[in-house]
Amino acid sequence: MKKFFLSGLLLLLAAFFFAENKKGGWQLQENQHESYLYYTILAAPAEYENLLGSKVCVTLSNSSYKNLYNESCKEKLLDFLAGGKFEVRALEGHDCAFVDSSFIDLKECKLSKKQLDYIWKTMSLHYAGFSAMKKRGFTKIALLACNNGLDLKKLFDKYIDDCHFYLMAGDFFYRQDFARDEGTKKSIDPDGTYFEKETSNAYYIRFTDCTGLDYTSKFGAAAYLALNKDFIILDARSNYGGNDMPQFSFLKVLNTNKYAGTVIALQDNWSYSSGEVWHVLGRTKNTFECKLVGTHSGGLQNYGNCKTYENKELRISLYFGKTDFTKDLPANYLGDGKGYEPDVWATTETMKSVLQEMGVDTGDIIFQ
Repeated sequence: MKKFFLSGLLLLLAAFFFAENKKGGWQLQENQHESYLYYTILAAPAEYENLLGSKVCVTLSNSSYKNLYNESCKEKLLDFLAGGKFEVRALEGHDCAFVDSSFIDLKECKLSKKQLDYIWKTMSLHYAGFSAMKKRGFTKIALLACNNGLDLKKLFDKYIDDCHFYLMAGDFFYRQDFARDEGTKKSIDPDGTYFEKETSNAYYIRFTDCTGLDYTSKFGAAAYLALNKDFIILDARSNYGGNDMPQFSFLKVLNTNKYAGTVIALQDNWSYSSGEVWHVLGRTKNTFECKLVGTHSGGLQNYGNCKTYENKELRISLYFGKTDFTKDLPANYLGDGKGYEPDVWATTETMKSVLQEMGVDTGDIIFQ
């Protein structure tokens, strides 16, 4: 009888353990990384077996995420996975589960007076957009009155127009989202892609960032090679930006030599900052015609030359620009997160045919 009771008790405990650690076919392992926790998937429903061994991430915005946690949250993560409140996205070449942003309850993200004081002092001393915020009515009293993350989000949404800006304070995270055009996809060309191609009537330059050696050393000089072409195609789709000086050099060569063809800038929702080529082409009077082709650009133009400011004791990290570009932006800039509207709509899938309809010989150029 005692043996039967003991066996039953063990089965009951095992069932309890299984119920506590596995929900809806999901099972997580809690791991330690320095002072943080992270979670890897040990078991998943059959249709998500590709996620086994991967980390569980929380979506903070449509461009930011976290996979390190300040305290244990296994049960809540399991609830979201079992309830289908996640999406599968690639991270560093592996599929991962990105839990819905509602995972973080901003009302529960408490902010101390010391944290709020640090935010005010850092922004007032260094943030390029601070004077514009003050002109619109932003005050220290309003900032110090914020009791939690939800209060601070509402305040920042009212006074900040800057998708470069982000703030992490404990579990609280703030960054403004970018608009996305329906049916668009990020280019699969890898970061650092740079090449030039010549067709019968066009000179094509593909660059997926504005930081690489090829871009910084070759882009400006490429203008001389393109002067005899009817079309110059500057393909900055899914370009996260960097250094725009080679673009100004390129523009100077064209205008100095009185180029009279058409420059076509290609962009998509992931063309950011210096990757939004129109901020160079559209601010001056040129000898040539300019066309924007693609979708709306990402919209990271108001402020730049960004820097991170940290206080580890207060668990705060701020990132924002120290330079104000708002006075020099072309008139058709729609605002941060919205970018520039194209003259001719095209997605990556339709780009080749759209350019051909404009008279461009695209040759063997592949858009992906």
